[in-house]
Amino acid sequence: MRKNLCVLGLLIATATASAFYIALGTVAAERGEKSYDPRLVVHSDFMQEAARSRGGDYGLEANGRIASVNPATSEFVLTENFKNLKFRVAADTMVLINGQPAKLADLNGGDEATVVYTRQGQQLNATVVRCTRKLST
Repeated sequence: MRKNLCVLGLLIATATASAFYIALGTVAAERGEKSYDPRLVVHSDFMQEAARSRGGDYGLEANGRIASVNPATSEFVLTENFKNLKFRVAADTMVLINGQPAKLADLNGGDEATVVYTRQGQQLNATVVRCTRKLST
């Protein structure tokens, strides 16, 4: 029994150390009245990225900034995590700017956007483009 507990403890310690090593978790401390309260923080965004890359019912999803827009070829480029993704826009693609319907030509470089898309070979086809634009005052 004691040997089983030692093995279990070793496995838990190894799994925890591995999670910290690949940055799945960190340790944070909050200051209490008389002491610090340590807590384990698990970064779920890594897990969401894996789930998102599988496709799901609505297609793949990318978040980033619009780098360029070319209405003549019905394409735009989105920069996500230092990687440029080129999307093709069809006639039935839904484009929204701050929740309002818009056209591809209305998108501007620098706008933050979330793109739901499908992949056909190397071609990325946007199905929904949700753009967030800061309103000028």
